[in-house]
Amino acid sequence: MLLQVMLRIFIIDDHPLVISGLKSRFRKDRDNIEICGSALDVRMALQESTPQRNPHNETIIKIDLLTAHQFDVVSLLSEGNSRNQIGKRLSISVSTIEKILTSVRKKFQSRTTSQLIWMLTHKKII
Repeated sequence: MLLQVMLRIFIIDDHPLVISGLKSRFRKDRDNIEICGSALDVRMALQESTPQRNPHNETIIKIDLLTAHQFDVVSLLSEGNSRNQIGKRLSISVSTIEKILTSVRKKFQSRTTSQLIWMLTHKKII
């Protein structure tokens, strides 16, 4: 017997129509996917997507919340890579990495990079 795991998803997008479309697309009984919550922006998502309120195992975010470079940098940093290692891997300078991290910290209202990585990991954004 094959064990099926229910995928619980939290959606972040600033277009209510997109959220509505995704909610109507997935059905718990057919797709084994449950939309457990949604938010129009990151601030709202951080308030609404606590494990106690909306336990989920995946998050769908609007792509422009994190650009590809931002996502790559914070993901590699969360895996324990140094800024120098990230720079070599992505072919960008350490100062560019710092600018990316500053931008992402502002976007997620985080004071430190450690707090940012914890938040993004805890909220399953990375």
